[in-house]
Amino acid sequence: MDQAKDQTEKKLEDFEDVFADIVNVLLFDGKRLVKEEDLETGMVRSSYTVGGKFDPQERDTKKYWRNGQVRLAVFGLENQTGEDPDFPFRGIAYDGADYRDQLRTRARIRRENAKRKNTGKAPKHLPSFYPVVTLVLYFGDSRWNGSPHLKDHLTIPDGLEDYVSDYTLNLFEIAYLTDEQVEMFTSDFRYVAEYFVGNRKVKEGTIPTFNYPIEKMRHVEAVIELLNAVTNTDRFSDLGRLISERGNESMFTTAIDEAEMKGKAEGKAEGIIETLISLVKDGLITLKEAARRANMSESAFSQKMMRQ
Repeated sequence: MDQAKDQTEKKLEDFEDVFADIVNVLLFDGKRLVKEEDLETGMVRSSYTVGGKFDPQERDTKKYWRNGQVRLAVFGLENQTGEDPDFPFRGIAYDGADYRDQLRTRARIRRENAKRKNTGKAPKHLPSFYPVVTLVLYFGDSRWNGSPHLKDHLTIPDGLEDYVSDYTLNLFEIAYLTDEQVEMFTSDFRYVAEYFVGNRKVKEGTIPTFNYPIEKMRHVEAVIELLNAVTNTDRFSDLGRLISERGNESMFTTAIDEAEMKGKAEGKAEGIIETLISLVKDGLITLKEAARRANMSESAFSQKMMRQ
């Protein structure tokens, strides 16, 4: 993934209200345990030594969950638009780097306290260890087929199975969230979830019934950039205009209708049909619905598609 695209995927999730919403829905079943004011942005870059050289690694988004000055946990979000069979190895490296930072912090404070003791000063508080939790948000339109378990990717010699520690990805397939999960989101991530779940439903022959109006969107530019990046299109670039024109409509309905309107704006029927064919191929509408909108039979529309 190029760096510019990677940055646009991170922008929406970096907002505290969105980050807290994602964690609360996916980890706590919608309970509002993590509040945006209790989040602190953490450094996403870390490094490790390979052959005497520093090799950097970078998370997508990281936030500390705090209770006052006490850190309760650190959450990391990682975006995936395609399946990465090696991700369990990346995940354990990210988490390990955060635990290593905690070790370094405690070692530094112990050294400082030894000096303070010699000068009669009160020791600094030695912080407790806190958990590291990584969430992988998968935006693919099909299931993640690889195993999320590290041990399933290892060739383990006989007799070692019981001594090799496992690591499991907290993998969330956004397109396969339930309707109940989607409705729990209260931030702009709901629009993202509605789009991917709706896209999947159409491919399965089910009509989505989402009705969350786009006029409630707070971070319009960030939503546009994330959706364009993860779909590798510019389909959502006019979303800002659509919010003022059609704000009471849902994201999913607006995305479909706007794409069709672009074809109509070309002023010729063939442009409309080409747009509808594109929508069918993208899984946004069914063949039956496309044929109806084009005033054609399904067989005639299918033939049109075959000639594209």
